[in-house]
Amino acid sequence: MIVAFVLFLFRKIYGEVVGALPLNGGAYNALLNTTSKSMASFAATLTILSYMATSVISGNEAMHYLHNIVPQIEVITATILLLTFFALLTIIGITESSKVAVTIFIIHLTSMIILAGAIGFYLMKNGLSVFIQNWHTPLEHGNIWTAIFFGFSASMLGISGFESSANFVEEQKHGVFRKTLRNMWVVVSVLNPLTNGIFCIINCSYWRS
Repeated sequence: MIVAFVLFLFRKIYGEVVGALPLNGGAYNALLNTTSKSMASFAATLTILSYMATSVISGNEAMHYLHNIVPQIEVITATILLLTFFALLTIIGITESSKVAVTIFIIHLTSMIILAGAIGFYLMKNGLSVFIQNWHTPLEHGNIWTAIFFGFSASMLGISGFESSANFVEEQKHGVFRKTLRNMWVVVSVLNPLTNGIFCIINCSYWRS
């Protein structure tokens, strides 16, 4: 919920800035027109690092899932091969397909809804006994504020890419960018607390699974 609040403030500011300067480039372009080139370049570097970190983590997690199905697969090697494959696709000029993106989004959204439904069914049958037990379990490290800090940090990583629509705002119709920020914020605000929060209630305490 803290992340949802931060994104609420961010989308208001970002929507206004990009709406006033509707040019591709995202944070780099916005800062280039409002601050110095060095500051804009610094932001661009951080953006690239953010996207690289997101791709590495996503690829690594995907290979972990595949490893559970096919134990013979070596996770790190498979991750490198996967990232190399997509890098080659980008180098040869294959661009994103809106139809593919929508399909992936629908599959992802459907999976989240099914998970939330399964969690709700579990709670109806078993109540909040596990949550109550976890709540009274002493933290192994730090305190509640440490747990909130690390939870906030992990959640911010989970919504990385929220700002990516600004990188191709010139290809969007007038007013679409603000709608993308609004729609992404709604999805993040509803699904993330619902799935992550309730999942933790029934399955884990703060520092152990």
